[in-house]
Amino acid sequence: MIFLIVILLGLIIGFLYVRYFPIWGVACMNEPSSSINCLTVVDVRDYTQSYKDSDHESVHIPVGYLKRYFHEVPGEAVHIIASNSLERNISIRFFRRRGFNVTGYTLTDCACG
Repeated sequence: MIFLIVILLGLIIGFLYVRYFPIWGVACMNEPSSSINCLTVVDVRDYTQSYKDSDHESVHIPVGYLKRYFHEVPGEAVHIIASNSLERNISIRFFRRRGFNVTGYTLTDCACG
C-alpha cells in the first residue's frame, strides 16, 4: 500500500514540476536575439491570440499541437513566444528534449523583468 502511495506521489510531483517549475538557463527577452542567423521564432500561443499580433516571421504551433507538428520547425536554434508561464515551460522542455537549442522566450501577457 505504501509503495502505491509513493508512486502516486512521485507522478503528481513530476506532473507539477513539468508544468510549473521554471526552466534555468533560458533568458526572457522582449525581442528575439538577432545575433543568431538561423534563429527560428516559434509562437506556441493559441491561434486566436497569435494571429492578432503577428509582427514577424514565425512558425505558429500551439502547445497542444507541438508533438504532431514540431518537425515543421526549421533550424536548431529556437525562440519561443508564449502567452503565459505554463505554455513557456511546456514548450521549452519539449523542444529541449527534441534536441533544439532554445535561446530565449517572450511572454506576451507580462513584460520581462
